Amino acid sequence: MPLALITPAAAPAVTLAEARAFLRIGDSIDEATDEDTLIAELVAAATDQIERMTGRSFVRAEWQLTLRCFPLDHVIRLPRAPVASVESVKYRDRDGSLVTLTSGTDFLADLAAEPGTVEPVTSWPVTGDYPDAVQVRFIAGYAPDDGSPVDHAANVPARAKVCIKGLAHHWFENRTPIAETGWHEAPANILRLITGLRVWA
Repeated sequence: MPLALITPAAAPAVTLAEARAFLRIGDSIDEATDEDTLIAELVAAATDQIERMTGRSFVRAEWQLTLRCFPLDHVIRLPRAPVASVESVKYRDRDGSLVTLTSGTDFLADLAAEPGTVEPVTSWPVTGDYPDAVQVRFIAGYAPDDGSPVDHAANVPARAKVCIKGLAHHWFENRTPIAETGWHEAPANILRLITGLRVWA
């Protein structure tokens, strides 16, 4: 079930200023700017790790789910929540031509469900035998605050932000390569918070 990021989030779920405050690194500290690149990288890595573990997308981004065929139970489960919209559902026919299905006529999307789902109105069409026979593009993430400027992370749950900052802090203080320490080395309290965010299919 390949999942590809098409359009990345427009902003991080946790800003550099928020991360620095959590790490107790203020603007008045001379070496703070020397750590900014590292802090931003750790926040990005922590966000990616937690999104993968929870099945969530914190700030809205566009994804494409690719399947070899339509599911036998007819239900396509979208592996990132919350789903804001289903942009398109396409399939390859036996000739390999890409056909676009119509929302409401050919399929129905349940955006309120976690995970979000896509089901046929009657039944799915027959696809050709191709690795990318079914392609679903969707946008997932919490709604931004449409103020000026737009706050893309305004509605990201506080629990998620704490997890991101906590994991970034753990890596900041323990700079052994992540591949050596392993994910299991993350603090137990952070793991418990992450478990509470998981989408259970």
